[in-house]
Amino acid sequence: MPRFTLNLAERPCGGAVPSPPGFAAGALQLRDAVEADPAALQLRDKVVREQKQAAVWQLARSPASQLPMLALMMYMSGSGVQA
Repeated sequence: MPRFTLNLAERPCGGAVPSPPGFAAGALQLRDAVEADPAALQLRDKVVREQKQAAVWQLARSPASQLPMLALMMYMSGSGVQA
């Protein structure tokens, strides 16, 4: 085996891998319970749809928000472009 390879199939300590800091196993059970409830799924889908729509509108309005700054910069530059 070359010197700079790593075999990911072998575990170095031979035991179970500990959970990362801040991980809560109860959160997985809560998520599964929410996904089993159809009303909660519909509410979550509605919220996601509203968030996507808000993001799309923000993206659509972004070019228009640059127009006042562009107009001010054109006014300030005058008739000539200076370096």
